Amino acid sequence: MINPTPEQQAVIDWQGDKLVVNAFAGTGKTSTLVKYAENHPELRMLYIAFNRSVREEADEKFPANVLCKTSHQQIYRFRGAVDALNAPSLSNADRLWLTHSFRFGACIADMANALLAMNGETHQVVGRGEKDDILFDIPKQGFPHRAILSRTVAGVIGSALEASSKKATIYWVNGIGAYRIDELINLHER
Repeated sequence: MINPTPEQQAVIDWQGDKLVVNAFAGTGKTSTLVKYAENHPELRMLYIAFNRSVREEADEKFPANVLCKTSHQQIYRFRGAVDALNAPSLSNADRLWLTHSFRFGACIADMANALLAMNGETHQVVGRGEKDDILFDIPKQGFPHRAILSRTVAGVIGSALEASSKKATIYWVNGIGAYRIDELINLHER
């Protein structure tokens, strides 16, 4: 982390008993937590990643006072997982936000804010990435490939099943093995 944003610096400098950091995509959550851990070597911390590749990457980034584990959260979503950030035990926690995303620019941030506002979100994401643009109407003819992005593994699998039913060819980023569907199959067979 070269120059933390004021929001990131507030997290890095925080001192207290309980802290909840709400963060949008691409806001530097991991680099902020790495810096926090470096500044507090006396603390033992647990970093929970959503998948093995993220955990392995975190193992390389975090100092020795942080233990990195995988949560297999994608499996828990199918079993009724709850929003841990709003747990009653955290009702008296300090709350900070990371809203400046380096992953996309202002156009995508504007679209994200419109969608988030429809869901009741009061904080706005700020696009600090490269200049971007949004295509609202993608022509059907002459556009042989389409990318589907989803926030959950269930969304990816649902889109793949729908495309498969239409006899579309499906390509998986990093191969289908990266989606750990073997765990879903095991869960289904239990």
